[in-house]
Amino acid sequence: EEKVGRDSNDIYVAMKGKRGNYKQILFNILCFSPPDHLVAVNSTLVERCSRSLHDVFDDELSGTAKKAARFCVDMKLSPHNTAAQFINSTCTGLSTDALLLTSCILRYQSVMGDVAKIHFKHFNKDIGDVVARKTKGMFRCLLIRMISAAAHGWGRSGSIPKLPQCIRTVRIDIPPWAQPGDKLNVMMGKDSSTSAVIVPERQRWNYDVENGVQTTCFFLQSVAEDIVPVEL
Repeated sequence: EEKVGRDSNDIYVAMKGKRGNYKQILFNILCFSPPDHLVAVNSTLVERCSRSLHDVFDDELSGTAKKAARFCVDMKLSPHNTAAQFINSTCTGLSTDALLLTSCILRYQSVMGDVAKIHFKHFNKDIGDVVARKTKGMFRCLLIRMISAAAHGWGRSGSIPKLPQCIRTVRIDIPPWAQPGDKLNVMMGKDSSTSAVIVPERQRWNYDVENGVQTTCFFLQSVAEDIVPVEL
């Protein structure tokens, strides 16, 4: 309590006097204070002068420095809420910031359960659903798997897509000339990308009828639009 009073008083004096390195005092308290301590400092400031830490940095800073300071304050005062809003912002608009989205999901793994709850409460959308709509291919399935593993069992059944929802079985027709061990370039997805697969042993072949024509084929698992390399 003594340190809370001292830090809140230092901020109050720095705001009024604005002498010398007063901004350095603000930054030191913001950066070196643990979350619980900063919450107490913020409450003391509000009680003493009806101004929060947000108000302080809004008045004293501008531009990117102001944004960085506000984000730091938010992450210490209400981390789960801030993380939920941050993840949602990366998926808002016409394009998705893939690097930032990946960084968020990696960074907030330990609290993803709480973040997912708050995200659904604020935006009425599941994080997994949002990510699934804004990403594709192996990248989408990796992020969904990470979210699902971190937030498993947090709430509504089926609210976060599990990896099997991203997996499908792909039928691959075997050309008449192909032999076991041959490599086939199989085209998948709208971008006409190809994946190399190996023709399995004959006992793994299937004889099927497609469009009235008997064909020889085998089956592989596919994640999203891309074939997953598997050992046959």
